[in-house]
Amino acid sequence: MPEDVFVYLGQCLRDAREECGLTQQELADQTGRGLRHLQDIEKGRKNPSYDVLASFIKRLGITMHNNVMRFCRFLTFAVIGIRLK
Repeated sequence: MPEDVFVYLGQCLRDAREECGLTQQELADQTGRGLRHLQDIEKGRKNPSYDVLASFIKRLGITMHNNVMRFCRFLTFAVIGIRLK
């Protein structure tokens, strides 16, 4: 899987966290996840499991449908080698 996918996912997560006014530490504490793990995901260094990602999505109030559809679109283009602008 292209590394850009993980970077994009991390940026989306960071943007949502910042929109909620949470620090990385607060989100990690409120979801029971490790701070370092969250930092690695936000920087695109880790591929989160569905369970981990779902806990962040739930806490941040992200609507799954819209964001999953947007991410799936990006993933589709990334896998076939077309970059989004």
